[in-house]
Amino acid sequence: MEKDEVIFTLGMVKSMYPQIWKDSPEEIQKFIKDVYSIELNVEIIKELYDEQIYEEDEYRLIFENI
Repeated sequence: MEKDEVIFTLGMVKSMYPQIWKDSPEEIQKFIKDVYSIELNVEIIKELYDEQIYEEDEYRLIFENI
């Protein structure tokens, strides 16, 4: 998969299954494999999972003071 496809897939999981997103990257990987039959490298999920959380925190900090 291309990186943008991985980002899209993870975005779908995050928006449609927020309870799953709170699990570990390994659980997210298993969920994606079970539901979508897509095999994703857990290292990619970890990278994007951490990146997403950082971005959310950053946005929260930016808009919190407006």
